[in-house]
Amino acid sequence: MAPVSFFQPITVEVYEGVESVLLPCKVFMISEDPVVVWSRFDLNPTTIHLHQDKDEFYVQNQCYSSRTSMSADARLTGDFSLILNKPRLSDSGNYTCSVRMGRYEVRRTDVHLQVKEPYTFPAEARVLLVLLAVALVALGLAVYLQYKTVKLSQVEVKEGVWFVELPYKTKVQLPEDVTVEWSRCAPEPMKVHVYHNVSNHLVKQDKIYRGRTNMKTEPLKSGDLTLTLRDPSYRDSGTYICTVHKEREILAQKVVRLRVTVLQEVVEVGEWVESVTLPFITTAQLPEDATVEWRHTEPKAMMVHVYQNGQDQPGKQDEYYHGRTKMNNDPLQSKDLSVSFQNSGYRDRGTYICTVRRDGYVLAKKVVLHRIKVSSVNVEVDEMAMVAKLPWQITANLPEDATVEWSCWSITLHHLTTVHVFQNGQDQSDKQGEFYRGRTMMKKNPLQTGDLSLTLTDPTDRDNGSYLCTVRVSGEVAWEKIVSFKVKERR
Repeated sequence: MAPVSFFQPITVEVYEGVESVLLPCKVFMISEDPVVVWSRFDLNPTTIHLHQDKDEFYVQNQCYSSRTSMSADARLTGDFSLILNKPRLSDSGNYTCSVRMGRYEVRRTDVHLQVKEPYTFPAEARVLLVLLAVALVALGLAVYLQYKTVKLSQVEVKEGVWFVELPYKTKVQLPEDVTVEWSRCAPEPMKVHVYHNVSNHLVKQDKIYRGRTNMKTEPLKSGDLTLTLRDPSYRDSGTYICTVHKEREILAQKVVRLRVTVLQEVVEVGEWVESVTLPFITTAQLPEDATVEWRHTEPKAMMVHVYQNGQDQPGKQDEYYHGRTKMNNDPLQSKDLSVSFQNSGYRDRGTYICTVRRDGYVLAKKVVLHRIKVSSVNVEVDEMAMVAKLPWQITANLPEDATVEWSCWSITLHHLTTVHVFQNGQDQSDKQGEFYRGRTMMKKNPLQTGDLSLTLTDPTDRDNGSYLCTVRVSGEVAWEKIVSFKVKERR
């Protein structure tokens, strides 16, 4: 069955302080025990609630712990709506309900939840409102029931900037004895900064924010409650709430969603370097029990290196990288998560991702694009020359089962032609293009000597073009060389 999706999300609005809110999701035809996942993809972990026949462990976002439920007869009725208890301002966002039956997704429902904050009138305004209600009941009720939507800001910066500001300016007159508290709910609950009694209370911070936050001078007088966060890293991405309260009464509140994007770094090396280092030096504070994983994602997915429980885990590597990788000692303490490996040529090129995790949370992340420079050389010969040599002396150790193939993009013929193939320990003349048969030669034992040069007899201007020599190991490109060839005319 094909999945059914709402192109426009369902909008649900609710006021903070109500007991619960219902996020709708219904399926009208159920043929087997479904798996239902409610998610918020701007959080980490993304799972809000999981419903399935078998009780299996899953990582729920802690901001929703003990606050979500579904109808007891959901499997029978097909009503998989989510009940969210005591909705908060930070719960505002986009929710997705995915219903699967076996391998197929039969329903995907998107719900946009907006949690609103009721307007709080000062005592004088409440008295005036009562007086107005006596004369104008309808108008008084309309004013009394007027609500305002919680202020919400989106801030996005790139990892590596010196600081980021989480903005909050209020026109509300704030007394000196209030408390200003910046906290973080998503992806994990933390206390970020506390300002009380005209001073900062840094001892109440979560340790990863200590020494990294600051507020402006006399914020209560100016109404500028903006928080400055130094050295933002990927781990700092999430939902932040600034709450101004006095004796448990909330006077003002602001929600800021911070996204710290990961930069992609490019590492380009020559063909003959002995080793390659993929750099990753992070500013994030990393716990000792975190896990560091380097993965090769493109063009082929492989596990490159794993550091866990204070040591390398070679048993979790892909076999291709066994004995080839190395990380610095105590990488979590030094914050240098770089990995080095012996260079094996083109098979190592591609996209690498380093991820630091703890209890399902991503604490730090880095993307590195590894490139190999393709060496090239220009060769020109006189039109009276009897032979021409396209040179390539390789220093890498080549296995006996490697294949060497010379091909050419002809300037005059405008197509790619196979020039020469060396495979299974011998030349393969039947795989040549007809134009080159009987005119090419390689030296004996090229894989042992590393001399992959090609000799071309009786060169003419029809041979002009770009020649590419490719070395393949187990079908994958390991090395390449480009030779631009031209036969010069005599004047």
